[in-house]
Amino acid sequence: MTPGSRRKVFDTMLARVEAQGFQFESDADFRALVEEWIEGTLEIGELREVYAQLLRSRHRGLHR
Repeated sequence: MTPGSRRKVFDTMLARVEAQGFQFESDADFRALVEEWIEGTLEIGELREVYAQLLRSRHRGLHR
């Protein structure tokens, strides 16, 4: 995949999410990682794992 095709995938997904009335993840660090994935310096599996860690840390913070 090229950066252009990854950008198109992300932009399409973002438009669908917003059209359904939802807001996509706004965490600046995560969004920076999305940009790394778009540029091809981060694999999608790594991005998925970092996002899972972010969600787990938020969940732990809510249940303390």
